Amino acid sequence: MPKWLQKAKVLVLLTLLVFLFEIPGHAIARASDYFAVTEAWATALGSGKVLVEFDMGTTHTMDELGALHIIIYEKQSNGNYKSVKTFSRYNTSGLIEKNNTCKGGSVTYYGTSGKKYYAIVAFYAADDEGSEILQQFTNTVTA
Repeated sequence: MPKWLQKAKVLVLLTLLVFLFEIPGHAIARASDYFAVTEAWATALGSGKVLVEFDMGTTHTMDELGALHIIIYEKQSNGNYKSVKTFSRYNTSGLIEKNNTCKGGSVTYYGTSGKKYYAIVAFYAADDEGSEILQQFTNTVTA
């Protein structure tokens, strides 16, 4: 193998290593001023029922925090997913809490046995200086 090719391989490897170790530093630098942690997941309960749960922690006490909405998506016969139900702070109690640093919650969707579902949870946190919304996908489950 020519020396220039060996040097090129080494240079590519070193460049990849630099990017690999730089990414966490950049991610920390861009961390949210509102969210410390967010988690959302789906669980199939049987008989077509899908449970979507979320947990969140904020960086300080928020005036309001929780899920603005949770949208359920169902896999169609053509392979695409379509939204089939929206739970929001306006039609579902318990999604938003006041004056706290953590919030958890859940919703249950009554779907069709054997169909695949996932959800998008819109996390929300607001204080007297502003607000932030962060969306997160759940895993896909078969009802």
